[in-house]
This record gives sequence, structure tokens and C-alpha cells, in this order.
Amino acid sequence: MSRAGRSIEWHLHDPLGLPIPAEELYRPHFRERCETCGQRLICNGCSDCGRCA
Repeated sequence: MSRAGRSIEWHLHDPLGLPIPAEELYRPHFRERCETCGQRLICNGCSDCGRCA
């Protein structure tokens, strides 16, 4: 059973200690079919593998 709680706020930095700009961070994307998936809370988003319709 999965439950959505408070979102985690990350402050990511590069190896030199400089903050990574928001436009360079990974943003997961989901397809319409993902809305009803039970694993969505732990999913990293669609990888465009082509296996779903």
C-alpha cells in the first residue's frame, strides 16, 4: 500500500559545490495510462520504452 506524503525538497549540487540549475534537473513525465497505476508513487516516470499502448 502506498501513500503520498509531504514532498521532499532537494538541494542538489555539482562536484564543485555549485547548485545545479532547475532547468538541468531531471523531470519525470507520465502518460495518461500512468494516472491509474499503483506504482506511480515510486515511479521515475515514463522512459518511452514503447511497451505501453
